[in-house]
Amino acid sequence: MSAVAAPVIEAEMADWTSLGGGNSGIIGDQNHTYGFHCSANNVPPSDYSRANDPNGSDGPYVNWNYCCAGDFDHKNKSNLRKMHADVLDQLMDGKFPMICEFIGKPWADKPVYYWARWNGVEHLEKYTGQGHDHWSHISWYRSKADQRAYLWKPRPDGEPYLRRQWPSYMPTSEYFGLITGPHESHGGYYQKYSTARHDERPDIKAIQQRLITLGYVPGITDPKNKWADGIFEQPTKDAVSKWQKAKYAATTTRYGEVWNDDWKHLFTY
Repeated sequence: MSAVAAPVIEAEMADWTSLGGGNSGIIGDQNHTYGFHCSANNVPPSDYSRANDPNGSDGPYVNWNYCCAGDFDHKNKSNLRKMHADVLDQLMDGKFPMICEFIGKPWADKPVYYWARWNGVEHLEKYTGQGHDHWSHISWYRSKADQRAYLWKPRPDGEPYLRRQWPSYMPTSEYFGLITGPHESHGGYYQKYSTARHDERPDIKAIQQRLITLGYVPGITDPKNKWADGIFEQPTKDAVSKWQKAKYAATTTRYGEVWNDDWKHLFTY
């Protein structure tokens, strides 16, 4: 099946080459038979690039034809190598949540290292494979391959971006909706009672505050108003429906519920 480079990685690579770095590839050649340089369509569900995705081996993914890794060549130049070291430091601080893997040699006097988010962000180990001495392999989660990281250049002023990530405890097959159910509807339960075993209220409150800010809660303009109480009841459903009908009527099929795609719309600004 066809394989194409994820546009966000192409954009990151364009930033990198404009700074003097090299492009060692995004789409894998015939030697790449597994991993992020291949499209999801061309690797089995057991492939580590699918098995370790937050959405699981069967997605959903941004695009099943996307290759989701870039090889950024620092050419052994000290100034460019330092930028790779800075990126790895930030990854180990938990930043760039769309990025899940780094293989490279960001320090001239140290070996090639392997880092993977699924091993724990603070875990770094010596790489046991070959290559990567003058380039860093950086992979995006397949389900997040539409999110720019701005690894090499600052985000342009005013450019919208996803300000709040879809909660890690939430399967994409479930949604935020009425607290009265059904089972897949998450409406603000405490951890003890949540099917996700997580306190849902901060995320419900964030939804409510965003709806207030956007003007879809009649008579309320202050996001700190107690209306945003972290419980998804009929008034919240009504506000969500009003927002969806005003902005996304052409693509919405279930009004009054906040699914993963609704979440991205709501928190990208």
